[in-house]
Amino acid sequence: MLPAGEYRLTGRSIDIQPATASTPYWVLHCRDERELGRVTLPPAGQAGGIFSGRLRVPADCPVQILSLVIPPSDAAEGISGQVGRVLLQPAG
Repeated sequence: MLPAGEYRLTGRSIDIQPATASTPYWVLHCRDERELGRVTLPPAGQAGGIFSGRLRVPADCPVQILSLVIPPSDAAEGISGQVGRVLLQPAG
């Protein structure tokens, strides 16, 4: 449960290999399902796997859910990779 304010989500992915154009992403929702923001993980070889983005929690959203979303794929190989580090902190 985050207090209202601006936050920064940062981290590093390792060798994300999506089988399709859709890449995994972090998404922050309010309990009432409003999306507060998302941060995409870069594919392998881009930005050294570093991801970063800003999320805003409004005052009328006292409970939030942070999720890692892996888009579905019909490809047999699916998706591979790891999240090596993730940090959510107040933007300052």
